[in-house]
Amino acid sequence: MRAVSGCSRCPTAARRSRASSTRRRRIRRVLSVPEDYEVLFLQGGASTQFYMTALNLMEEGQKADFLVTGGWSQKALEEASRVGDASSVWDDSDNGFRSVPQDGDYSIRKDAAYFHYTSNNTLYGTQFHHLPDSGGKPRVVDASSDICGVPLDVSAHDVIYAGAQKNLGPSGVTLVILSPWALSRGIQGIPTMLDYHTHVSKGSMFNTPNTFGIFVLDRVFAWIERNGGLEGAIERNRAKAALLYNELDRSDFWRPHAHGGSRSVMNVTWRLSDEDLEGAFLAEAAASGLVG
Repeated sequence: MRAVSGCSRCPTAARRSRASSTRRRRIRRVLSVPEDYEVLFLQGGASTQFYMTALNLMEEGQKADFLVTGGWSQKALEEASRVGDASSVWDDSDNGFRSVPQDGDYSIRKDAAYFHYTSNNTLYGTQFHHLPDSGGKPRVVDASSDICGVPLDVSAHDVIYAGAQKNLGPSGVTLVILSPWALSRGIQGIPTMLDYHTHVSKGSMFNTPNTFGIFVLDRVFAWIERNGGLEGAIERNRAKAALLYNELDRSDFWRPHAHGGSRSVMNVTWRLSDEDLEGAFLAEAAASGLVG
């Protein structure tokens, strides 16, 4: 029988704090995060951020404007509507979400507290390839599915959030980056766990963090740093996407779902040119085990 020593391999709070600081520094390097911005490791996924951003940025009676380019931005709009006057200033649902808007396609309300968009839309294969005009309002982005894969001007945003499971690691961690403006809001009465200041003041350790998820996220950032940094990741994604789009564009059998200027370099979506054949194609694919 081996004696039980009472020792533990679990990280102590002090170790977690040191490790968290090291990992935040790496993220700052890779993404060029300004020194006066805060980097947080939170929980609850982007779905929690849909509501949390509105709680922290909108006072009672204030407004927020959204670009609705897919299902996730629809959900973000719905959650913000629970807090204040959230409105869609552009919505492509009637066209099947095949494109993202250009700056002249929408107008931001003069009294909006902030502007929200989703940078990449996984289901529809659309993506912003420009920084959308915010009408001079603070800019919030859900970057879950293209962070570390495309250029990202952190200083042009006031809140950036990304669920790790899309592009950074396993589920259970949400990377959140906050500007000084976002931290200056100081809205009262927010539930403790939904208040950004709670997590900033405790270094993302107000409650026990997802230590394994944060560890894996750090390993992903370390790999990116070793392999050409953000620019290297961008070049690889563009090259891989070009292979697929070039093949689709020369085919009469397939057609890309997204319009040319809105095509994602993160996830390529396509349909059959003859939609009447799609049912047979899906049945044959399922019979061959090509499902997921």
